[in-house]
Amino acid sequence: PIVPAAPTRNLFTFARTGRPPAAGPPAADARAAAADVAPPAVAAPPAPPLTFVGLAEDPGPAGPVRTAILSSGHDLHFARIGDVIGAYRVSAIGLDAVELIDTGDGSSLVLALE
Repeated sequence: PIVPAAPTRNLFTFARTGRPPAAGPPAADARAAAADVAPPAVAAPPAPPLTFVGLAEDPGPAGPVRTAILSSGHDLHFARIGDVIGAYRVSAIGLDAVELIDTGDGSSLVLALE
């Protein structure tokens, strides 16, 4: 069998060179090191607070009336067009997506059926 040689130095101690420790990197090295630092990552937009999990249809005089089933964590919301849930108003309900309008800034959010 091959026996490894005994280690020649202790990996947990540093050798003393007799020189005083350096005061720090030169200014040029500090600027170069600062330039190498990546800018902070731009955070992704937060996930929508609601998830489109189902669809229900009831017959109506002008055709089917759709109800979107939305989930917000542990709560279910049954919403029709015009209903407000939290900060959103339901503006359209399709077979596979629902469109919500933010009541604060008017932006549109489309949730696909999961």
